[in-house]
Amino acid sequence: MLERFGAPLFWTDERIKPALIAARGSLADTARLLAKTYNRTCSRQAVGNAIQRSPELRQIQQTCLETVLDICESQVVRRAELGDQKDQHFLLMTKGKGRGYSKQTQVAGVGPGGSIPVIDLSKLTEAELSELEALIERAA
Repeated sequence: MLERFGAPLFWTDERIKPALIAARGSLADTARLLAKTYNRTCSRQAVGNAIQRSPELRQIQQTCLETVLDICESQVVRRAELGDQKDQHFLLMTKGKGRGYSKQTQVAGVGPGGSIPVIDLSKLTEAELSELEALIERAA
């Protein structure tokens, strides 16, 4: 059993696990559930510390968070299918990057020390982009 200052830890994995699942991985919600269940103060930090020292709790939290993301993503897809243009745009800019839907153009090359710098062209003005395009055409 884990100890802190010579005394056993109250917030064990066995106590935290069901609350973490019920709270869908949220540290603050897990702490509130534990405090209510055990009528004892529990902080978000205490839950976070327990998760840091427990591979099982880390995996449970990650699984919970992935499930929440799946739920949110499903809602976005549903609204996009119903014609919501904001959700359609969001999906194209995030999930459609591989098909060329993106506001950012990245050019990568080998930099000093073998690193690969990433250049964000979205920071350039239209004039600068035109100038860059002309330079690329001339160099090709």
